[in-house]
Amino acid sequence: DSDLEGGVFAASYGYGLDGLTLRTGGVFNQDWQGASAGAVLGLGYLGALSADGAYATAKYRDGSRSGNKVKLAWSKQLALTNTGLRVSWSHQSEEYEDMSSFNPAETWLQQNQGRRTRDEWNAGISQPVGGLFSLSASGWQRSYYPASTTGSYRYADDNGKETGITGTLSTQIKSVSLNLGWSGSRNMNGENTWSASASVSVPFTLFERKYSSSTTVSTGKDGGTGVSTGISGALN
Repeated sequence: DSDLEGGVFAASYGYGLDGLTLRTGGVFNQDWQGASAGAVLGLGYLGALSADGAYATAKYRDGSRSGNKVKLAWSKQLALTNTGLRVSWSHQSEEYEDMSSFNPAETWLQQNQGRRTRDEWNAGISQPVGGLFSLSASGWQRSYYPASTTGSYRYADDNGKETGITGTLSTQIKSVSLNLGWSGSRNMNGENTWSASASVSVPFTLFERKYSSSTTVSTGKDGGTGVSTGISGALN
């Protein structure tokens, strides 16, 4: 959601060539204006490479700020083993503001309490195993600009970076889906945390209508356990 007032005009255009896709767009409001451009290049055996960039100007209560962000990504599907590989890097300037989080009624400092992401690296791999189940793993590292809020406290061992890893196993037995997940991370102060979850989804038919029940069990470093369950389906 956004706190913008007034109308918002958005336009986009895409064009595809042999092995190359180009796209561009823009969003305009009285307090926020942004433009973006991107390209996806097929590299054949080497996979695909994508590049995206954006530039935005936000009008705060104490003046306007402009910034940009870029993202580069590479992906590859190995035909022999059906292994999926992906790597991405993104960077944004300290004064870049997404439209969804922008509030023109606030000043720059009010809008930017805490930290802003500077760079982020992501790498992942996915692998189906014999048609029985699928494994995936990914890792990330995120760096931040120094906190800009006046009077904010910074720990002596704060290195301005966070890292994390995730892993999932998913399978389907007939119509029942099962997912197991685990994630761990280390924050800027060197503190570690982790969480794990298991979920199962079972479809069923009641009064000639199809439904699906899902149950998720999760736990974490703090030792607590959470259970959630639900049923979904069409009523018409």
